[in-house]
Amino acid sequence: MPVETWLTIELMVPVFLAFVFEWAQADVIFLLAAPILLTFGVRKLDKAIGGSCNPALVTVAALFVVAAGRRETGFYRCL
Repeated sequence: MPVETWLTIELMVPVFLAFVFEWAQADVIFLLAAPILLTFGVRKLDKAIGGSCNPALVTVAALFVVAAGRRETGFYRCL
């Protein structure tokens, strides 16, 4: 396997563990992982930015905003 594949696997394991054990917020984990892949040349900048136009990604980002709003207002306790 190429070196980029191994680097990605080695990065995804701590990212997955960080999600499972909630070591940090999801946005912080992603903002730390993405530059690592860019720094080592696994992803090119144009490809990394180009993925942000995907409608599915925009939907997930909007759901993060909704979830944060529910958490901050205490709305989830009403249900």
